[in-house]
Amino acid sequence: MAVQPVTSALAQSYDNVTWAAMATGDTGAPYDLVNARAVAGAVQIEGTFSGATVTLQASNNGTNWYAVKDISGSDIALTAAGLREFSTAARYLRPSAASGSGSALLVTICLRG
Repeated sequence: MAVQPVTSALAQSYDNVTWAAMATGDTGAPYDLVNARAVAGAVQIEGTFSGATVTLQASNNGTNWYAVKDISGSDIALTAAGLREFSTAARYLRPSAASGSGSALLVTICLRG
């Protein structure tokens, strides 16, 4: 169980945030949205799932974490590669990989707003 580092590349109209090489039991380092107002985003998750579930989480205090909802109101908790869109005004975002035996999971978020 490790905390995977976050990298980001700020472009003129979006911020691309990535957590690489996540495995079951890992969480991503929190990404601080300190300079953003409400943001819209899309999270894309790729890799070997083998029963793993990757959840996108948000927090306002960096201690208590809750699942981010997609635009249809469902928790973003993927069990296979995919992409989900969301909107948030939370302070921090991070992915969490739980259960199963996933490996080499790559989580990429594109944020606008």
